[in-house]
Amino acid sequence: MTRSLLIFCTLLILESFSWAGEIRLDSLKGAETVTRIREGRRGEIRQGAEVQAGDVLQTGEGVTAILIYSDQSKVQMSAKTEFKVESQVEETQWNRLNYGSVRGMIEKATSPTAKPKFLIRTRSATLGVRGTEFVFAQSLDGPAQIHTLEGVVDVGRDELTVLSGKGVPVETGHFVEALPGRVSSPQSFDVKEFMEKFNSESAGHAGSIGSGAAQASVGLPMGLPKVNTVPSEQPPVPTHFSNWVSPKSLEKPNPEGSSVPGEQPSPQSLRVARKDSDEKRGVQMFNFQMGAFFTQLPDATPVRAVHAVWSPLVPIPILSFLSLRGNLGGAFALNGSLASRFWMFDAQVLAHLALAKIVFVEAGWGWQSWNSLVVYNSQILAAQAGLFLYLGPIERVFVSVNRLVGAPALNEYKLGVGLGL
Repeated sequence: MTRSLLIFCTLLILESFSWAGEIRLDSLKGAETVTRIREGRRGEIRQGAEVQAGDVLQTGEGVTAILIYSDQSKVQMSAKTEFKVESQVEETQWNRLNYGSVRGMIEKATSPTAKPKFLIRTRSATLGVRGTEFVFAQSLDGPAQIHTLEGVVDVGRDELTVLSGKGVPVETGHFVEALPGRVSSPQSFDVKEFMEKFNSESAGHAGSIGSGAAQASVGLPMGLPKVNTVPSEQPPVPTHFSNWVSPKSLEKPNPEGSSVPGEQPSPQSLRVARKDSDEKRGVQMFNFQMGAFFTQLPDATPVRAVHAVWSPLVPIPILSFLSLRGNLGGAFALNGSLASRFWMFDAQVLAHLALAKIVFVEAGWGWQSWNSLVVYNSQILAAQAGLFLYLGPIERVFVSVNRLVGAPALNEYKLGVGLGL
């Protein structure tokens, strides 16, 4: 039983790492290959090649490339662009634009969600998309510009701002410019004129990865006044914008494998971003728990089974750190045998407290009923604790202790994972 459970949990974890689906290099123009950096090793890939999370792609002069994701969303890389495909966290695909420009054509989500479906981060800003078309450009040492061609995108100083719903909305026919920690107010532009200019310049997108006097700034095909991009401790504010959102600039170390400064999402930041988004999302109906169930009957008979429950979570509006969780399900497959007729049913209501958005504890009351081995119909006191993980569908790991308060009293133990779909 224990061995089967371990194998099952291992398969769940392995599945979570492949949750992002297939990404491939769909088309190339101007060359037969593009450069791919994988785990620090540089190589060349051709059209049709698979792209994995962590891969950095570079296009040369006069070369454009299109990436296609598993949901048929596309990202068109202009010439002299460096783009990194990052992991998928739940339904949000993370990416990073180190320099250059990309045009995104993101498919709309099949179900309404408060979370962005697609994130692109740069040294200057983070863009969140739920299904729209846009152009995102980042110079080597100057500002970023985001133009919305269709739909709405959210732009913030970092991923936490966007995932918590506090980004600047940029609607169709509007653009913003961003420096580290600063996002301009949206202004209108002519979409048709902009796209004509972008299409004519994207294949010759100017840029350099050099340094010192030989380094050239990446040209932004925007038809807008150029900004002085001389490197400095504090980037200059463009003079053609007067209304800036100017929170404190966030200085972060260079991410591994990147040629420009910027933040790399740590497990801590991913957990915080996901937790903030969960709180904003409201009731979480598609939560489940499963794992191993252990107890010992009064006659010293050991009971080992599989435990599975539906566990929706309902936040308390005024107290953002406190929620109510329901558990409805039971235990089956006695000693690992699906042929056994054993079935234990229980229902619980627990107070859920998140500590530091990493650890959670739960405690509450419920009812439990057994239909085999022994006949029990008893109230239970339940306590549960665990860690947030957010590895694909695996949201958390937990350990639980129940106390049957009827006669005879029993202590029960559960160990498993929580799934958020």
